[in-house]
Amino acid sequence: VITLYENFKKILPYSQKYSKNVKVRKTKPPLFFEKGFELPEDIKNDKELEISNLQDELRAYQTKKFGVGGDLFKKRKELIQPIQRKVFKAIESLAKDNNYSFVLDKSKNSNILYADPKYDKSDAIIRKLKK
Repeated sequence: VITLYENFKKILPYSQKYSKNVKVRKTKPPLFFEKGFELPEDIKNDKELEISNLQDELRAYQTKKFGVGGDLFKKRKELIQPIQRKVFKAIESLAKDNNYSFVLDKSKNSNILYADPKYDKSDAIIRKLKK
């Protein structure tokens, strides 16, 4: 549990840094758009295009940093995966040592944490479905 907490503490600075960069990039539109100043059509179109491009860049940055496969996701995976492996190995060892066929999560979702492979009927079900 302490290791998990320490790993989350390592992730926090990345999240804060990326969030700060997003806030910096989210600037308000120029005053002339808010006040409805009249600009020549070509300048107005150029500014709208510039803002649209900046919004696209911001979305791309957010995806790169926070999206699935983004930097924060990768860092979290790097830090959490070893702990998850350790927990799974402990569950698997407990199940085998005590001849358990299944180990269930007690939470309301009741996930299967371990199942003896001899009870996996996935291939048989697929063969039935193909008939």
